[in-house]
Amino acid sequence: MFQALAISELLKPENLKTIGKWILSLIILGLLIYGAYRLYKFIKNKVQAEKDPSQNLGIVATNLSYTEAEYGIMADTLETAMAGAGTDEAAVSHVFNQMQTVDDLKKLIQKFGIRTKGIWPATDEWNLMQWLTSEFSQEELEPIQQIFITDGIPF
Repeated sequence: MFQALAISELLKPENLKTIGKWILSLIILGLLIYGAYRLYKFIKNKVQAEKDPSQNLGIVATNLSYTEAEYGIMADTLETAMAGAGTDEAAVSHVFNQMQTVDDLKKLIQKFGIRTKGIWPATDEWNLMQWLTSEFSQEELEPIQQIFITDGIPF
């Protein structure tokens, strides 16, 4: 069906045209795939921005008690405490008890952002409040909700 061609056969002018067409076709296909990927990322980022209102919380940088890295560590600690089976309630409480100002809590919410919860294929993209609501009963959630309410952040 397919013939193995020697290099000298491939370099003949009639074969070079065919090879050139294949190469051009592959380049065009690659560009189309790349364009589709960029469009997908653009739409995904737009949808995520609409889904995640935490990016516009009006945080006053001078009121922050921790560094960017520390907020990132706290957000990761929350995710680790709530991911998988069971919840490390002490770790969650510890993180929220470290919040000294309203802007600390807002920054934590922003740093947490939208994270994937669940195991593929049953995964969801949730913000911090959705994670908390899914992990805690209403009774367990009340102390955390009180922190949000006291700071004027809807929960």
